[in-house]
Amino acid sequence: MRVSKVSKEADEIWKIDLTHHAPLFSKTVFLGSGSNPAIWKMLEELGHSIVPPVPSLFTFNIKDPRLKDLMVKQRKGRTVH
Repeated sequence: MRVSKVSKEADEIWKIDLTHHAPLFSKTVFLGSGSNPAIWKMLEELGHSIVPPVPSLFTFNIKDPRLKDLMVKQRKGRTVH
């Protein structure tokens, strides 16, 4: 299931069209775009401005044990979660 389109309906309700699934409706929508250009395009179509991305040249080194399982490590050309 993928988001194919996001649009604003009457009464300020968001419609989220999905592939191979019935649409969802919500008062609030959060889009985590990551580095997905398709999401950026969708946001531009909704009237948002997109700042051109730049590569990250640093990593976060956080010692909080609650975040340990969220860490991604690069080993010999492979990503390990």
